[in-house]
Amino acid sequence: MNRLLEALLSVLVPEICILCDTPLLEGEKHLCLNCLAGLPWVECHAPFSDNPLTERLLSHRAPLVRGATMMRYERGGHSAKLIHDIKYNSRPAAASVFIDSCVPDLMSEGFFAGIDYIIPVPLHWTRRLRRGYSQTEYIADLISKYTGIPVSISLIAPKIHSTQTRLT
Repeated sequence: MNRLLEALLSVLVPEICILCDTPLLEGEKHLCLNCLAGLPWVECHAPFSDNPLTERLLSHRAPLVRGATMMRYERGGHSAKLIHDIKYNSRPAAASVFIDSCVPDLMSEGFFAGIDYIIPVPLHWTRRLRRGYSQTEYIADLISKYTGIPVSISLIAPKIHSTQTRLT
């Protein structure tokens, strides 16, 4: 009976791809396969301490042990729209596109070895109120479900910082 109701709902209110608005087929989640394949993915493989992301962050003297990049950010492209939807359009579940695609590979490469806690970057309470949730906490929870590493909400943002959306 439940499958019949789901089938009827999918005809009346079909789930659509968040990038191209086409109806999703069975097995597709948030994105159609065409849009998923067209995202500017970056290989999520070792080395995790000698790659462009870690080099860039270390140049700012961040105490970084390892880092991985999932995809290139292309202003005006599908990756930008996806991130914008996650942060501003109340579509936190779209983050699972990133997590489902990369976390299993990162786990098999040992990326999470020795990590005691996942600590999301804090969002100021005014921004959290405006958005309705913290995207970093949501992503941390998704990663935790895969890895079993607990999430610790131990940092706060004591003051609001200016938007980074206009930075290069």
